[in-house]
Amino acid sequence: MVVSPVQDVLRRVWLLYLSSIVLIGFAAWGLYYQVKIIFDQNRLSELRETFSRTMVHDMKTPISSIITGIRMLRGGQFDSLPEKKQEIFDLVERENQHLLSLVNKVLTIAKMESGKLVLNRKQIALKPMVDELMEKYPLRSKKAVTFSVDVPDDAVVYADPSHLTECLSNLVENAEKYSGRTVHIAIAYAHDEAQTSIQVSDNGVGIPQSEQARIFEKFERASRANKRSTTGTGATGFGLGLNYVQLMMKEHGGSVTVSSEPGRGSTFTLTFPVPSET
Repeated sequence: MVVSPVQDVLRRVWLLYLSSIVLIGFAAWGLYYQVKIIFDQNRLSELRETFSRTMVHDMKTPISSIITGIRMLRGGQFDSLPEKKQEIFDLVERENQHLLSLVNKVLTIAKMESGKLVLNRKQIALKPMVDELMEKYPLRSKKAVTFSVDVPDDAVVYADPSHLTECLSNLVENAEKYSGRTVHIAIAYAHDEAQTSIQVSDNGVGIPQSEQARIFEKFERASRANKRSTTGTGATGFGLGLNYVQLMMKEHGGSVTVSSEPGRGSTFTLTFPVPSET
């Protein structure tokens, strides 16, 4: 078949056009990918910078309280006031526990991310753990905190006791920070043959749907805390609490989910699988 010179030129022009379109497409995709990498790196850099500032502030406050309390005790000005002296001892102990909790949280997350965390899972009686949390937490808060509990006396969870306690403490702390001056926290338990669940609900500001996936990211609280605070002072923190909970639930083979609407509070649900031998 003989091809006319005109047809040959048109065919070559058409192929050149298609090749140009493909090359432009690949170039556009490469440019988009590079821009995305740059934006992701900038966001991570901003989050780390915010985290560093927040970490310094969050550790400075308890350290300052400890130093002040020790100086007051050493000065002897409350030796004749045993009740006041005991309050200062309690303050120093609470702030030390707060610092220890922060350090342990960072170390535990590092272990989980490197795959070196070893869990000590066993059947735990949940009611005494919740009762202890209800007894201690209102004493640590400057807000009016109340609890309602729907946990049977025989409720059990197959989990690591210390890490379950930390998960519940993180959820309660989150509820307190993002609620008004009067805080109500509800803790409920459910169980079936396949799974055990614990719900922690609050009457706080709630979380928009668009933010609910991101709140479990590391440093996320530190970057968005002031936007969700209702107290006017901003809710401070490392932004590790919910990230810790999510990673810990994955280590247990379970999950954490959130249900929330702005102005109507939030409900976080921890779901643990039931071991086959039980």
